[in-house]
Amino acid sequence: MKRVAIVTGASRGIGSAIAARLEADGLAVARLNRTPANENEIRFDLGDLTTHQPAIDAVLARHGRIDCLINNAGIASPKRGDFLDLAPETFDTVI
Repeated sequence: MKRVAIVTGASRGIGSAIAARLEADGLAVARLNRTPANENEIRFDLGDLTTHQPAIDAVLARHGRIDCLINNAGIASPKRGDFLDLAPETFDTVI
């Protein structure tokens, strides 16, 4: 049975490259993204707690297990400026 990795933020950039490398190394990869590009990706928004359990449930339904998490998801601050001046809700969204 293949090991299963979850990669958050896997739709492009570093996350996509990580997912591709893990797949090349023989792992089954669950690509979790805020806006899935196809039926192979699972909807997951790090900032929306209501998407967390359904995403895990979808991974388990599809692959039966989870062996590894690559937590790559992230966004830039919607407001430019000093990181220490962020409003608490903006900080929570970014982190």
